[in-house]
Amino acid sequence: MLQKDFVEKYLTFIKTYNVQWWSDFYPGDSIKLFELPDYSYAVLICFESTFPEFSREAILKGANFLVGITNDTWFGSSVGIEMHARIFLTRAIENRSWGVRVANSGHTYVVDGYGRIRDRLELFEVAALQSKVNLLYEKTIFTKYGDIIGYISWLITLILLCMFILQWIIRKIIK
Repeated sequence: MLQKDFVEKYLTFIKTYNVQWWSDFYPGDSIKLFELPDYSYAVLICFESTFPEFSREAILKGANFLVGITNDTWFGSSVGIEMHARIFLTRAIENRSWGVRVANSGHTYVVDGYGRIRDRLELFEVAALQSKVNLLYEKTIFTKYGDIIGYISWLITLILLCMFILQWIIRKIIK
């Protein structure tokens, strides 16, 4: 994690020119669920949606759906807006959870657990969106066990690599 002192040590212009850049926000130590009488939800703020473990942990703690909030202004009109919006779709699909993504200058939409956008606002549209969200009650294999397919793929790759190296060594010895 980038701490203020570490960054200021290498980016000397911050102190030299008295650049006001560091906020007083600090990372939390746990996932916070927002509780309502009949359901709860978790909020992923901006870049947090790129980390599958955040949404997975939120669902495991009892979130019935996910909310993503972001400011995509810094992407301008680049493809970054599209990429960032698709990442939140992936979190919904992984957990088969409905999600609501709200962006002040990007894609605002409601997505189901299969990645289908059910309701949306157009890019850069200034409006409010009112829609329905279904609640999550069952957990996927990914949610229950994590990225086991990724771990299995990594293990198979490692085994194949070891086999190729062993085969190469044996060929060198035989020659």
